[in-house]
Amino acid sequence: MWYKANQFTVLDQRRIMQYVFIDVACFVIHAVWMVLFLYEGIFLLGGLNAASCLVYIYLYNAIRKAHTMKIILIFNSEVVLHSIMALICLGFTGGFELYILNFIPVMFFYSFVYADGNRLLSIFGVADGLVYVLLKVIMYFVKPRYVISDTGVAVGILIFNCVMCISSLLIITYITCKEINHTHSQLEEKNRTLTFLSCHDPLTKLLNRRSMEEIINRIEMQACETTLNAVAFFDVDNFKSFNDQYGHECGDVVLIEVAEVISSSIESRMGYVNLKENYICRWGGEEIVILFHDCEKEAVLHKVMEIKEAVGKLQLDYGKGNFSISVTCGLAFDTGSKGLRELINLAYAYMLKGKKQGKDCIIQE
Repeated sequence: MWYKANQFTVLDQRRIMQYVFIDVACFVIHAVWMVLFLYEGIFLLGGLNAASCLVYIYLYNAIRKAHTMKIILIFNSEVVLHSIMALICLGFTGGFELYILNFIPVMFFYSFVYADGNRLLSIFGVADGLVYVLLKVIMYFVKPRYVISDTGVAVGILIFNCVMCISSLLIITYITCKEINHTHSQLEEKNRTLTFLSCHDPLTKLLNRRSMEEIINRIEMQACETTLNAVAFFDVDNFKSFNDQYGHECGDVVLIEVAEVISSSIESRMGYVNLKENYICRWGGEEIVILFHDCEKEAVLHKVMEIKEAVGKLQLDYGKGNFSISVTCGLAFDTGSKGLRELINLAYAYMLKGKKQGKDCIIQE
């Protein structure tokens, strides 16, 4: 899910957990600093960290309300303001300036990954960099207000801040990689979906006519006179009466059911190992074409008969009606002397002949 600029959106559970983790971690860190600074008698920073703890308590509730932009900006503002005050009080000895430097990639990450390139977040990221440079210059001329007397405590604070900043950079790098992989997976899934939709009929999920034309071109380029091809041209009997009596939605259900029967029958193969390649296409309207490539005649005859019988066993309940379905099929074979389009036309002609002879039958040459 991508976030639009200046919008409050509902966060998914994964993102909420990220915010909660950061919020709780910051609260604990500021609580430790509050105790430490009060112990050292630096009451200004002790009080400041107490206020920061209250800020993160507020943010915990804001996270539950999914105020995305507000959460990120308050995080950034609190970190920068706290770092500025810590620098004024302690100078560069504590390493607090690293948090400002650390938040520059953080703001750009949230801007382009979670906020769809939100300019405000990017501006804050640039501002963090400028603040860092400005503080570097100012603190060369301004002496810190406090000095931590215990060298061990001072070194401990520096090491702790360095570890926290490095850890946060590693975490943001990890999250960035995860987001890139997640986005890549989403794009691949969308590409697969678009590819399927471009090649298949949206109602029956069979190949569409354009895809069948491409398959025909490919097969004809590899034509071999010893290869037997066959085309079964199915047409649903009395299809217009389903639409007229029950509505077009009923006609859609009939087509879906017939397509499912044909697809299932072709996929099962039922031991017919000599049906190497076959392609099922919704040719148009209630017409479904099966192209058998490199097949044996007996196997195709058995399969087409099996499909016709399976369709005949369908009993559909729609509205107040209960009805059965039948199909008429034209079946044509060729060893390469005819083009596949000519073979389809021949199967179509046999199908029309079957319609004239009473429907619900298979007509072959």
